[in-house]
Amino acid sequence: MSFKCSSSCSICKRRHHALLHRDQEPSKSAPPAAILGRQQDPTVLLGTSLVHVRDTIGSCQTVRALINSASQISAITSACCNRLGLQPSRWTVPVTGLSGQKVPDVQGIVQLTIHPRDKPTPAIQVKPWVLSTITSDMPARQLTVQVRAKCSHLMLADPSFDEPAPVDFIGADIFPQVWKNKCSSLGPGFPSVYSSVFGWVLIGPVQEHPDIGAQAMLVSLVSSMESIMERFWKVEEPEAAPPQFTEDGLCEELFNSEMRRDSRGWFAVAQLKIFRVHDKWR
Repeated sequence: MSFKCSSSCSICKRRHHALLHRDQEPSKSAPPAAILGRQQDPTVLLGTSLVHVRDTIGSCQTVRALINSASQISAITSACCNRLGLQPSRWTVPVTGLSGQKVPDVQGIVQLTIHPRDKPTPAIQVKPWVLSTITSDMPARQLTVQVRAKCSHLMLADPSFDEPAPVDFIGADIFPQVWKNKCSSLGPGFPSVYSSVFGWVLIGPVQEHPDIGAQAMLVSLVSSMESIMERFWKVEEPEAAPPQFTEDGLCEELFNSEMRRDSRGWFAVAQLKIFRVHDKWR
């Protein structure tokens, strides 16, 4: 023990033997750091549009839709479905979103007819899934006035594209039916505009906007319980016997082997062999 040691260390003069001495490593001070600034992520417009949807009594109601290609299904909020007076049919298909996360509370599927606000054609049939929520308000914040000024000469599909508002409907399987072959860029730092049957749609990043949380609408489908049960019952059903093992198959095989066509083109069966068979049976 150190207090019983008769001599001190010749190096540090502490009460331990010199062979036990260990030099302590000098502590390293962290270099100074300074944050000069941070990069602002752009706001990305995902392309919203106002469309007309027919309710249960045939009247047209305005619905804010998001035309999104990164999805295997179309979806509608339950609040919008109730406003239209639609009754969803039950269908238990699991829906997964970004990173494979399951989307809860799938309430069924409905059938809609949507068309532009200014004309009844084209009338597009779509069967969206009914979900409690689809996404947050888009855009998340009010955009700058410079963005609206850039597209003031265009007939926009969503006149309030720059104001945060809920999304009622996502049209994914109708994506190829709504776009036309026209597009244009509004300039560096501004989104591009794409022509659709509903009007011009803005899609792309807006650099002048402060960074906000990113939104993604990537969904996929897996097998439903109904389809799994249908395949199960098909597996359990016995397969039909081959024709050669049935009475009809044996009769057809006997007829084909004994049937011939005479010079007049009539079909006949060899009578001699049939009589011998009858004699054998007797």
